[in-house]
Amino acid sequence: MGVYETYGKVQLKINDNWESYKVGDKVTIPDGVYIGYEGIIVIIGRKFVGEFDYLMSKWGTVIEPEEIINNLSAIKRVIENKEE
Repeated sequence: MGVYETYGKVQLKINDNWESYKVGDKVTIPDGVYIGYEGIIVIIGRKFVGEFDYLMSKWGTVIEPEEIINNLSAIKRVIENKEE
């Protein structure tokens, strides 16, 4: 138990449950895609369904979670690379 909930290897501070989950577990957070420094998780139907190390744009550009968190212009970089 710590100050973050852990989903696989991804740590999120969303509520005060401070639980650890693995893919397939029911969770307390709403459906969505969540980004932490350690990776990206997907919640569907209040179930932890996936964990990813990075996102891939439709142009094949890898987008690291840290880029999204630290620099919200990561999406702009993907669009600029597409135009090159």
